[in-house]
Amino acid sequence: AHAALGMALAAASLIFIVNAVRSRDRMWIWLSVVGALLLIGAGFNGASFLVFNHDFSSLIMSGLFALSLGAYLAGIFFAARRAMTGSRR
Repeated sequence: AHAALGMALAAASLIFIVNAVRSRDRMWIWLSVVGALLLIGAGFNGASFLVFNHDFSSLIMSGLFALSLGAYLAGIFFAARRAMTGSRR
């Protein structure tokens, strides 16, 4: 179930990149690409943990996921600030 959730998150992050490119919003394009790369990196380290059973792979996986979540949360924060000020950059 854990691996299936990770695969679903990776697929959703790629779909999010497509939607960000269609919206032509530079902030969301950058943050969606960064978030997706971090999330895919977390997936590779999760697979590495399953194959080699090194604890640091699990640590790297959780750290990359946290950074990915931070990228998406930063996008929400900056989008909300932009909506309140009425500007679009």
